Amino acid sequence: EPTVQTIQLKPNQQKLFVVTATDGIFDRIPPEEVAAFIGTAMYGQSTATSTTATATASTPHRRLLDACEQLILRSSLAWAALGLQYRDDISIAVRRIS
Repeated sequence: EPTVQTIQLKPNQQKLFVVTATDGIFDRIPPEEVAAFIGTAMYGQSTATSTTATATASTPHRRLLDACEQLILRSSLAWAALGLQYRDDISIAVRRIS
């Protein structure tokens, strides 16, 4: 079942984005944590987390891609830690609104 959350915005809140992800992520990582992680990648300070620290590693697109990859890896590892032969589908899409 999809989870839809709405929030009331204040006039000065202009950094908006939408995260759409499968339950393979949201069953292992709380939605608030996913949103905070993506928000930091999109709007926070640049911290080169890429294993290949190049000049492009700190671009907003690179940080966002790295964040999505890290969330996919974290959820995949969390599924594996359950010791099952099964892992739910894992995908994520992010869209900047403003």
